[in-house]
Amino acid sequence: MDYLLTWINGEEVDYRFVSAEELQRVLAAEEEKQNCIVVPLH
Repeated sequence: MDYLLTWINGEEVDYRFVSAEELQRVLAAEEEKQNCIVVPLH
């Protein structure tokens, strides 16, 4: 399964598509960013 990660910082929005294998690594690396939304994609 793939995931869409979205970070919101004021009016700025950043996003990234990641696989299930990458998810934990990416979340750990981006831990300092707040307002992260994780959406599973089917």
